[in-house]
Amino acid sequence: MKKKLYISAITAALCLSGLYADEDSVETLETIEVIEATEIEQSTRISDVIDEQFTREIGAKSIGEALQQVSGVLNTYAEEGGTKGGVNIRGFSGTRVPVFVDGIPVYSPYDKSVDVARINTYDINEIIVSKGYTSSLLGASTLGGAIHIISKRPTESFSGEVGAGIMSGGGHEESASIGVGEDTYYAALSVLNTQRDYYELPHGYKPDGNQGEYGDGNRRENSKTKDFQVNFKVGLTPNDTDEYSLNYILQQGEKGQPYYAADLSQAINPFLPKWYWKDLDRTSYYVITKTNFDTYTVSSRWYYDQFYSFVNDYGFEEMNNHDIEATHEYDDSSYGAIVQGDVRLSDDKVFKISLAQKYDIHKYTLDDSSNTLNEKIKGQTFSIGVEHSWKLNEQFTWVVGSSYDKNKITDVKSDIASNINGTTKDTSAFNPQTILYFQANRDLMFYGSLSKKSNIPSIRQRYSTEDWRLVPNPDLDDERMVNYEIGTEYIYNNDHLIKAAVFYAKTDDFIAMVNDFNWSYGYYTEFRNVGEEEHRGAEIAVSSYWNDAFTTTVSYAYIDAKIKNKNIANAYVTDIPKHNIYASFKYVPFKNLDIIPIVRYESKRYSSVGSNKRNEGFAIADIRVAYQPIEDLEVSAGIKNIFDKYYYYDIGYPQEGRSFYANIRYSF
Repeated sequence: MKKKLYISAITAALCLSGLYADEDSVETLETIEVIEATEIEQSTRISDVIDEQFTREIGAKSIGEALQQVSGVLNTYAEEGGTKGGVNIRGFSGTRVPVFVDGIPVYSPYDKSVDVARINTYDINEIIVSKGYTSSLLGASTLGGAIHIISKRPTESFSGEVGAGIMSGGGHEESASIGVGEDTYYAALSVLNTQRDYYELPHGYKPDGNQGEYGDGNRRENSKTKDFQVNFKVGLTPNDTDEYSLNYILQQGEKGQPYYAADLSQAINPFLPKWYWKDLDRTSYYVITKTNFDTYTVSSRWYYDQFYSFVNDYGFEEMNNHDIEATHEYDDSSYGAIVQGDVRLSDDKVFKISLAQKYDIHKYTLDDSSNTLNEKIKGQTFSIGVEHSWKLNEQFTWVVGSSYDKNKITDVKSDIASNINGTTKDTSAFNPQTILYFQANRDLMFYGSLSKKSNIPSIRQRYSTEDWRLVPNPDLDDERMVNYEIGTEYIYNNDHLIKAAVFYAKTDDFIAMVNDFNWSYGYYTEFRNVGEEEHRGAEIAVSSYWNDAFTTTVSYAYIDAKIKNKNIANAYVTDIPKHNIYASFKYVPFKNLDIIPIVRYESKRYSSVGSNKRNEGFAIADIRVAYQPIEDLEVSAGIKNIFDKYYYYDIGYPQEGRSFYANIRYSF
């Protein structure tokens, strides 16, 4: 167990630099998984890495659940009243934190969102989280950081796994995977099906105002979910350095949007979603290549993603009778390529350059009782990034990078808002950054970074009317941020990994949704560049091995965020608790039995820009018990929200109460 802590936590933190780990150390520490991660981001050694074993230990079914253990990272459902599970890194929302799968950007072309609640951990090898400093090679809009998901690849000649589970709310899941791997090729296929009819609210939940109309006892109305996923990959590995793979991902789902469940006078947004996603699909095709030519390596990623969703929209009267008021059809797609060259100039210098081109197409159809209206918007983003890593001596490593990002909206056609037709927009940004590492000794490392980064407004923020509920703002400017960070990593007695950082970030032209009034529109909502936003804070995480029976992971983050704008009273940044604590404990009373309690605390958070209303803080406790009667068979069960706590991220959208699950998994 001590060795596992060292490999999965310490090696992941320190060996993500190709300059720090020589070939002998990599071989000795068996960092196969870390080497795969470095193909995406070799220059930063300060990323947090969550491996497959840890996600299974804590019972994290989605990457949203897995990410909660990383200091400064929050899993939040506040955006749009819980329509999508989002990730917040150091107070920066998910639209400013891109998600990559095997180096491919997978966020929606329309609003740059990713529903992390729907990305299952079943087929994932690692999750890598970059915060303040993020590699210049990744492409545009990494203002708040980046999340890298590394999928599994077969490493044995024949292997597989089958599993099944049940959960509260009439839920069940089934999974199966099979893989073959030889010296010169590999292939893998996995299938996952999960379904849940509803979730239950805490017993402390009491109907208030209008909310009694939209629930069935403690069963949350319209909370049904379904997901079916197929992953297939085949690859050629002609030698130890080169690889060529073809990958296919199909995800088909359904999802309900639980109705607003509070007194309407408390609603922050006058638009309350009443939706059911009849179709919620993503199809991804991508090709990855890597070819080594002694002193330099050329790699590429080519991809095509389809995002399709069909939404039934119910009015207040209609939803009681299940009558559809309107339908919304989104048929979006992205395609592009990322080509990277790495040149080893000497034993202590590496230069890298990356070229990325991404095309986005957004198609939307609104069909209500009187009209069928269409909207089509096209855009493209180009990015060139360079990075130079220099090992100055045995103690200092210096990385300097920069990127130039250019976004162009090339075509705008809308039946919904004719005034935005033809309002194309170009934006560009230059983003230099640097980080310096000081390795005081084998166990102690310090670093300091300075980054200038930017974020391109989404198509939704610029052009969407949300069916006349939003006023478009095509002239939105990019957000520009300067980030300062200093931190340390310390390995104490080979048993404890301590990571700490303090940071300060200032963002100009911060984009926020603002409610306003004028005589032309009446009361309306609009995305605006509202001014200057500041984030400052500190975080610490400690992973500890105490003995063979007891290990712990504890993290704490303090984040203070505010908007500087004299024209907005009470200018608060929303959905950011000042204090966030996570703790998990693994207790092994005897061989093959794991007992893992988890505690999570989040303090109060502001709920809207320009309002001093705050959502209440909360503390949640979970527990998971797993037993292996034989080496390849695991039986597990758990309770989430043990104490049936009533809590919410956004008022009107209470989260699930106490729930139960049980799983069985057999590997071969």
